[in-house]
Amino acid sequence: MATETKKIEITINDKKTVSVVKDSFLLEPIRKAGFVIPTLCHHKDLTPTGICRLCVVEVEVRGRRRLVTSCNYPARRELKVYTDTERVNQHRKMLDEMYLG
Repeated sequence: MATETKKIEITINDKKTVSVVKDSFLLEPIRKAGFVIPTLCHHKDLTPTGICRLCVVEVEVRGRRRLVTSCNYPARRELKVYTDTERVNQHRKMLDEMYLG
């Protein structure tokens, strides 16, 4: 029996809607859509862990926003993703200072 791959749409930065496989992780579709997401721990041959947290994005589900690591956060229906908000940039800046400080 063949498994059916369900595609859904996510919206990135209120600008671009992309079709992704439901439950696939957000990082690669966001990058393929042309948005830059920094990472330290991501490697195509390893299971994503989100440990460096640089790939953080802000997601909105049912009107509520929160920060998540895009390398291991699954795509869901009606998901809005924001890659360049003040919260995201503050988080990345803090991590940059911690890692490079």
